[in-house]
Amino acid sequence: MDRLALYRKYRSQDFDQLIGQEHVATTLENALTKGRVSHAYVFTGPRGTGKTSAARIFARRLNRLEDTSHEVDIIEIDAASNNGVDEIRELREKVHVAPNYLDYKVYIIDEVHMLSGAAFNALLETLEEPPAHAIFILATTEPHKLPQTITSRTQHFPFYPVSTEVLGQHLHTIAEAEDIAIDDQALRLLAELGEGSVRDSISLLDQLAGTDERITTDHVYSVVGIAQHEHIRQLMEAAIDQKPEEMLRLLDEMLDSGAATVSVLKQLQETTRHYIRQHLKDSDMRLYNARQLLSELSSIPYNVADLGVSIESALLRIGWQAGAPASKTGETDDFRQQAASTPEQVRQKSPGKRRKSSSASQKASQQPSTHHGQSTDAESKDDGQPAAPSEAVWVKALSLIKQQNTSLYGLVRNTQVDFSPEGCTMTAQFTFHHRRLREHHNFTTIKDALEHAHGGAMPLDIVLASSSQKAAGSSRANGEDDEDSIKQVFDILGGEIV
Repeated sequence: MDRLALYRKYRSQDFDQLIGQEHVATTLENALTKGRVSHAYVFTGPRGTGKTSAARIFARRLNRLEDTSHEVDIIEIDAASNNGVDEIRELREKVHVAPNYLDYKVYIIDEVHMLSGAAFNALLETLEEPPAHAIFILATTEPHKLPQTITSRTQHFPFYPVSTEVLGQHLHTIAEAEDIAIDDQALRLLAELGEGSVRDSISLLDQLAGTDERITTDHVYSVVGIAQHEHIRQLMEAAIDQKPEEMLRLLDEMLDSGAATVSVLKQLQETTRHYIRQHLKDSDMRLYNARQLLSELSSIPYNVADLGVSIESALLRIGWQAGAPASKTGETDDFRQQAASTPEQVRQKSPGKRRKSSSASQKASQQPSTHHGQSTDAESKDDGQPAAPSEAVWVKALSLIKQQNTSLYGLVRNTQVDFSPEGCTMTAQFTFHHRRLREHHNFTTIKDALEHAHGGAMPLDIVLASSSQKAAGSSRANGEDDEDSIKQVFDILGGEIV
């Protein structure tokens, strides 16, 4: 089977074919024309933007090659697999040998940032005193990893991500040449998914080209494994509007339809970022919630074990943070940031003594108070006295859970926790969370953390909130009894109202 992949078939063969890198093409073309060729170059930029192609074109034009018959003097080295000092020493020995057929020997070292420290030192000796017939072109996606001693001896050419418009037009040209039936909207979507990479965009088109039908955006969504933009927007709206049931339904539908969790996370981050940029002049709660959502999503690592749960926990935390009561004089970010913190964080921010509270504090001492998924049966103590044992146990247990499993930590933070002589009771607001928390490995992790923090046996029960409890939580989130709720939160968590 002789068929070439489209990205190989349509690789740039001359400077005028480089896509979106006119500044590089023009400069190198002029250098060749004027005979002002350097002995070493560094090409930097994201993957698939034309670095290696430009290096090959430059090598052929420098040697006036019309075909590939004598490319033996154009040596390509993959530094990812040849990154040791021995390989570079071998290169140093061969570099002094004259070219076999061409005027110049051109060494193209791809992913040069992968070289070891000793290999860089060996390469440096060659760059300092290169033979007249040797040209080095170093290509990398991570220029910050190159030693300054290397970059200072080279000419640097940055390659930039190609714009969506330019990529879309290039894909349209290829689709016409290959007789691929595809909608313009689908082409633009492929260009967006390519994220500035010509190679990635063409590979996606090649992947879809096998269908017998005309390619539409629906084909792209299903084959590539991403969620539709409208569905992502609806999910973001549900999160910042504090609609947890709708939010969970939308997220489940996306993941059930085959959308990859990593793609959902990236799309949600991008959609939220665009929303914030478009509403910077607003001052309503939706903008605040969007900022909090972006902050939560940005803190999720892409390689976390259970990414779906991490996304869901981040979305639900916005409901708690956005629902935190505010003072009657106005809603401020400082309060919300403090109210969204753990008890330990609040005490660190407010090292001073707790202020004696009024009747609201007495109410808080009679029944557990919940905020951000945390609740204790701690009673207010006199100034200067240590926190109640149950509160200290919960803070330490949370820290232990976070160290072991960040996804589980996100779920635990969204539960109500009550301590009693019989043990600890955790109340989950949603059926899905209740089921996940009761899974054997999760239950064991929580119980072990509690017992380690408590210093002894700690019976644990995980229950699902009743309808009345959910209604009460919703009532609090909608701002009822704001002033009393504020005092309860600060009294239980150890803060001080100033």
